[in-house]
Amino acid sequence: MNNVYLYSVIAIVLMFIFAYWYGRKTKEWRWSEYLFMAAAPFIGMITLAYFEGTRIITFFLLSALVGFIAEFLLGLLCEKTLGRKLWIYRKLSLGGHSSLLSLPFWGGAGIIFLALARLLNL
Repeated sequence: MNNVYLYSVIAIVLMFIFAYWYGRKTKEWRWSEYLFMAAAPFIGMITLAYFEGTRIITFFLLSALVGFIAEFLLGLLCEKTLGRKLWIYRKLSLGGHSSLLSLPFWGGAGIIFLALARLLNL
């Protein structure tokens, strides 16, 4: 079963590399590039859900939510303590600290961390 996790991580990384190649010459934000990049975490989740069951979908959604909230709170904390924002989101943003568009990437990060933990038998 460890091969499934390894292949999922490789697939997610390759999708991000392809998205980079696709959009490296653009200077402005594009929905087509975002959708291509956002497909990577969903493909990884669907692949693992096929082999592991629907618990992976719950884990993906929970990781997305926790990552989104943590990013928002960290951004807000930095703004309050430093007097300026460290990053600013402009599309579908929540106070500029986080964006709804980041949700699939936080879910993908959770899947990658889970896959790495399983690969390392943690």
